[in-house]
Amino acid sequence: MRRCSELARRYGLPLRVITFAVRGRTMYPPEVGLHAESSVLEAWAAQAQEMLEKLKTDGVVGKDVVLQVITGNGWQHALEHTDWQDGEILALGTSPRGDIARVFLGSRSGKIIRHSPVPVLVLPG
Repeated sequence: MRRCSELARRYGLPLRVITFAVRGRTMYPPEVGLHAESSVLEAWAAQAQEMLEKLKTDGVVGKDVVLQVITGNGWQHALEHTDWQDGEILALGTSPRGDIARVFLGSRSGKIIRHSPVPVLVLPG
């Protein structure tokens, strides 16, 4: 996140930080009820918003950066229902594995790349 923020500042580009809270196929058995899934998703989204706000308070991103949590029923739904702006790209960080700095994509990253309606920039973690 810091690298993206620094690049945006250096080149005078707007930056928006989005976190996705995505509902899985079926998170809980039917006996629990579908309302439980909605409650869990809402709690995830609220927790994600708090984490995003911490980026500002910790000085990782500027006060003018837009922070959003997008929810959806699956990755495709969430990505399609994001209000993408013309010219935007999606920067996606990866997780380093072991001592060697390489780009490893997990299952979520693969789904994001597959369903993204905008170009994706993959940055090694």
